[in-house]
Amino acid sequence: MHLDKIWSGRSDTESEDSKRIYNIVQFADDDGASLNDYQNATALLGFCCDEGVKRNQGRIGAASAPNEIKRILANLPAHQHQVVYDAGNVECLNGEMEQAQHELSNKITDLLQSNAFPIVLGGGHEVAYASFMGLQQYLDAVGDQRAILIINFDAHFDLRTNREPNSGTSFNQIAEFCASRNQPFTYHCYGVSQLSNTANLFTRAKQLNVNYILDTDMQERFLEKNISLLEQTLEKYDHVYLTVDLDVLPAYICPAVSAPAAYGVSLVVLEEMIKVIRDSKKLRVADIAEYNPRFDQDSITGKVAARIAYTLFSKTTATTTATTMF
Repeated sequence: MHLDKIWSGRSDTESEDSKRIYNIVQFADDDGASLNDYQNATALLGFCCDEGVKRNQGRIGAASAPNEIKRILANLPAHQHQVVYDAGNVECLNGEMEQAQHELSNKITDLLQSNAFPIVLGGGHEVAYASFMGLQQYLDAVGDQRAILIINFDAHFDLRTNREPNSGTSFNQIAEFCASRNQPFTYHCYGVSQLSNTANLFTRAKQLNVNYILDTDMQERFLEKNISLLEQTLEKYDHVYLTVDLDVLPAYICPAVSAPAAYGVSLVVLEEMIKVIRDSKKLRVADIAEYNPRFDQDSITGKVAARIAYTLFSKTTATTTATTMF
């Protein structure tokens, strides 16, 4: 489906306040924008890939997620938003996942150089390696050596050490990249399920000094405590990369994912913690992973994915020039 057909919806003509997201969407220039063109506006970038899910023996279908999320977003009210950019989609062709990841990383770097705030719509969680590398490439280009705080809301560590990269290896790949450059690997994973990770993965997490909170300790009664801990963590870093694997949510909220969760973390908790990250003004790149429209009756999961993206839209960052935006 062509992107301009995705961005359509109900037309309310009562007043200027009746605008919906499709009314304020602009398409990013395929040739790239000049510095400061985006002025910190959100740029949505689709990652049409589930080759990593396939390699990880999950149920495929997430490759069609980006356009479906955009379709749902299109009809939501614009409220305070002035403009949202659609930066197109990166597609994985013929199972060439690594090539698609490389292309996505470069596009993220380009968007950051144009002062955009990239939100990547996946796609399988192999998107995480590409998103991190896109931000790292940007920081390298501007000579910024400050560490990236990785925050992953996920039932899984995704620290598998499989020889072939897949949706479950992204953070192990990032750890190996960081080790090769003698730079910190700072990884916080919230919502980890003991029933979705082997003892070996917990051992690997311990070896890498991963900070994690189990799904049982991420319930609403612990929200105040967890937000306090999150705020303390955010104070220590200047750059945050946020990734949300929708399988962190219970299956009754997000059934249409690669691996539905029997327990999970409530949407209330997830959204409140995302707002804290957004409002820190340290969030540089975010992505949403593992939505699978093939299994989505009444677009239940798609609406959750769109809500999360919408929650991230109001993120702002003080900016002067591209080389000092952070």
